[in-house]
Amino acid sequence: MKPLRRLFRLANANSKTAEEDTTRNTKPRSALYKPLDESKDEIRLLLVKPAKRLADPIQCKMKIEPLKKRPKYGALSYVWGDPQKSKHIFINSVQVGVAENLFSALQNLRLPSKILTIWIDAVCIDQDDDIERNSQVSQMHNIFASADMVHAWLGPECDASRETFEMIHDWTSALNHGTKGYSDMIRSMDLELEEKLKWKRDFESKLEQDISFANACSSDQRLRSLSWMIDNSYWTRLWIQQELCLARRVEIQSGQGKITLGRYVRFNISLDLIYGLYDASAPNMVPIPSFYDPIKLFQSVRYDHLPELVYRSRIFRCSDERDHIYGVLGIYNGRHAPVAVRYDHSVEEVFVEFFLWTASNYEELLIDGSNGMDVWIGSELRLKHLPSWAPNFAIITIDHLFLSRTRLIGAAGGTKPCFHFDRELLSLETRAFVVDRVKAQKPFGKDPVAAREANLMLFLKGVLQNNRRDATYVLKALYMSISSIVFRGNIPRNYAMESLGVCAWILLWPEQLPQSEYHPKYVEFREAYNLQEDHLAPEVEPLVRFLQLTGSVEVAKELCDVYGVIEGLTQLAEHRNLGPYWANLMGVPVDNQFLRTFNIFHARDDFLKTLSMLLISWSLFVTQNGYIGKGSSSLIEGDEVCIIPGCRQPVIIRKAGENYEVIDAPPIHGMMDGEVMKLAQEGMFEERTIRLI
Repeated sequence: MKPLRRLFRLANANSKTAEEDTTRNTKPRSALYKPLDESKDEIRLLLVKPAKRLADPIQCKMKIEPLKKRPKYGALSYVWGDPQKSKHIFINSVQVGVAENLFSALQNLRLPSKILTIWIDAVCIDQDDDIERNSQVSQMHNIFASADMVHAWLGPECDASRETFEMIHDWTSALNHGTKGYSDMIRSMDLELEEKLKWKRDFESKLEQDISFANACSSDQRLRSLSWMIDNSYWTRLWIQQELCLARRVEIQSGQGKITLGRYVRFNISLDLIYGLYDASAPNMVPIPSFYDPIKLFQSVRYDHLPELVYRSRIFRCSDERDHIYGVLGIYNGRHAPVAVRYDHSVEEVFVEFFLWTASNYEELLIDGSNGMDVWIGSELRLKHLPSWAPNFAIITIDHLFLSRTRLIGAAGGTKPCFHFDRELLSLETRAFVVDRVKAQKPFGKDPVAAREANLMLFLKGVLQNNRRDATYVLKALYMSISSIVFRGNIPRNYAMESLGVCAWILLWPEQLPQSEYHPKYVEFREAYNLQEDHLAPEVEPLVRFLQLTGSVEVAKELCDVYGVIEGLTQLAEHRNLGPYWANLMGVPVDNQFLRTFNIFHARDDFLKTLSMLLISWSLFVTQNGYIGKGSSSLIEGDEVCIIPGCRQPVIIRKAGENYEVIDAPPIHGMMDGEVMKLAQEGMFEERTIRLI
């Protein structure tokens, strides 16, 4: 087991303050951490003595209070920071080392004339006592939900923090007349939708009535300081997200500067609306960093579905990897008893225990390939002592989360798992249908975007020439795989520009296609209409290259039948007609307003931007039956594609002696809604019992 993190230690050094003598205090740890009575829901609270100067020593008392008596206290939400960089405070006359960020928070939070009563995890929980730590983490929901105020500490004050807080206050004060009854002290993450929508409507109305207000906001030079707020490491920590979800009232603080979380939420809405009105190149518009609302974290996630909460936790950071599970238990409100908190268990044990808990309570197998063979994503490595079939929650993966937020029933088609877990061998024996094999894959490596384009075109050519499926499936599957999205039916309207960018990218590809690589459907079309490419105008040539590669000639045939070959292709090649043509080909619902503003160059650039964000460990692959997916670069020809009852995603496995290892479990377009499982149940595929290790 890895050593547990520690943020404080008892010091032996001599120290003397003006208020009390703490000379070489040798009291045992028990003097600071008297046992807590779980039956009374007891917690420790820190009583911070007042100070008039920032530099005054931090003097505190520790007391035990039962939550059942509803004590008055605040709770600190903060980043722990480097435990090696510590400073000293005094608790019950004992000198204690705390991390610099906590020391700075206490300096600024303490009051000038009265005691501050506050709960702080690093100090109020004995971090060296696993039993107590298990118990107190299980209490986290009650601790933060019961606090009168949660202090969100972003760090010491600086010029950027002062400008940002001032700007947020000014922007959100501009509409105070329109938000009567909208309290500043709102319930943090549970910001009620009616009030959010009311603020949005009021702000939109303000912009419509007075465009000069939007101009003034977008040219506010203080926006240049906004990156301090957006990029603050505070928002990246998982525990903090739970703390904000649970809080009744939140005050964001940097140094002595403060704003309420309600103001920050309003500011985010205002910023989205104002910047949504303008093109990025508008005059006097202050550019802002890539913006996202860091407090939207769990707003669209089901609180009653613990696996979904845990999967969302992967995008946030934890000092202890076990906290990817324990760090969301406080906001879980499902009907199943939550998994037990066990810091005395290793990371691998905790991940396997959660897999089994999910299988038992949700009848779902979380085989997601995140600890598959040779997995390498970002700077994260495979956990060597974790089986290949078990989820590695320390690795960021979003495919399973996307699936859980759609209407898709998953690859297993809603079937229930049938498995046996061998605790001694850490093996999983399960039924599986072998439905396909990997035929070819194209890794992207560390190549620049231009090289990725070339690799993608090579892959696409090979798939289209040899695939049993039509261009609609191939192009749609290609886009969904690259974008990590899975949907039932049509691609949603908000993905229209980016998805049609696949077609625009092919159309604008500058290289000629050799006749030997023409799609068979285009060859038939060419012969049937006696098409002579040499007689076509230059502006039609890109369209012809598109048809040569994709074979999607149905619309071209209709136009040629009506207007003749030359005129029909000329009309289809016009940019105003390409949008409807591609939207029909890809099955993307678009309206007239979209088609009027559709630009093939913008669409291509949107697609290439998505392509550039592909992680270097991923590759595109095609199966023997023509299915397309995105998976690990360690896939090889012959790897078996299985559908396992109870598992949402297809699982790719490889023989390892008498057993199998999981290589990956990628979404594969055409297998994600029970389509292949239905065929398997009809006897079309081989069923086996396999042992995964």
